[in-house]
Amino acid sequence: MKYFLLKTDSIYTTSPNIINWYEKIDKRNIHPQSAYKLPKRELFFIRDNPNTIFTDIISDPFFLVSDIVKDVICMYEKGVIYKEVILLDPKYEKCKRYFLPILPEVECLSKSSRLNLDRSFIHQAVFLQSKIEGHAIFKIAGINSDSYIAGNLEVVESILKRGTVGVGLVEVEIEAEEGESADDRCREGTRTNKIKRF
Repeated sequence: MKYFLLKTDSIYTTSPNIINWYEKIDKRNIHPQSAYKLPKRELFFIRDNPNTIFTDIISDPFFLVSDIVKDVICMYEKGVIYKEVILLDPKYEKCKRYFLPILPEVECLSKSSRLNLDRSFIHQAVFLQSKIEGHAIFKIAGINSDSYIAGNLEVVESILKRGTVGVGLVEVEIEAEEGESADDRCREGTRTNKIKRF
C-alpha cells in the first residue's frame, strides 16, 4: 500500500495565513494524551487578503482539515478527537470552519529518512512497513513538528474524489526492513518522493 504526506499544495499561495495563533493554542497539547487541554472550539484571525482560497487542508502552523476531509478521516480512523476551528478575515468578511484532528501518532521513520538537525523538517520520509501496518492516517511521531500527517492510498483517493482544493501530496518510500525498501523486496523498482498537485 502506498503512503503519502498530506499538506497544503504549495501552488496555493493565498491559502489562509493564521495570525497570532500562539496566544490561543499550545502546540504541545496537540497529542491524544493532552488534547483535553485544548479548547473545544476556537476562533483564529487570518491575514486579510481579498484572494484567500480556503484550501481543504492547511498544514501550517498545524494540521487543519475542512468538513469534507474530516468526513473521510472518520471513515478510516475511529476515535479521533476533533477541535473545531473558525478562521475569520473580518476585513473582507470571509470565514470558514475547519477541524483540528488529534490523530494517532506513529513512530515510523526509518533511519534512511533525511531530517534537519532539530528534527523539525523532513527532507525525505522513509517509513518502516512494520510500523505503519493497520494505520490509514496518522501523525508522524518522533519529530519536532505537528504538521507531518501521512495517509494511505485509500484515504488519499477518498479525499481527492470529493473535489477537494489545495491538497498537496508527497509519496513516501517504504522499507520492509531497515535499509531494504519494500519495492526492492517485491522487485517493483525504486520509489522516490514525488510532489503531486491537485
